[in-house]
Amino acid sequence: MNEGRYTVRTVPVSASTAAYDAELLAVLKRELGPHGVRCEVRLRVIGSRGDARPGQTHLPTELLVFGADGTERAAAVVAEMDEGTFYCVTSDDKPWIRFPLRQVVEAAAYLRLLAWDCGRPPGTG
Repeated sequence: MNEGRYTVRTVPVSASTAAYDAELLAVLKRELGPHGVRCEVRLRVIGSRGDARPGQTHLPTELLVFGADGTERAAAVVAEMDEGTFYCVTSDDKPWIRFPLRQVVEAAAYLRLLAWDCGRPPGTG
């Protein structure tokens, strides 16, 4: 995965923010499930490095999406911006694509394309 994919949210967050983001990403995961796309929501707790300010104990929660071969193909995070709250999706060296939370179906469709390598479901070569 690309090195810059964490540029959307690299600032440590509170446990409650991480949990809320996990709930939003679980909605996206449920949209992918019926299509056979393997994915996982990952809560990332900050170790004892001391990087975080008090109350900020997690890195942003992410949804990892895997291809049929088991390799990581895409990632999504929840990002709050001036324009609203978005699912931000990226893969490899591609830039982030923002989907407003109300466009969960569209975000899931894009993640399916990334997981299936240009839109082909597994096994349809």
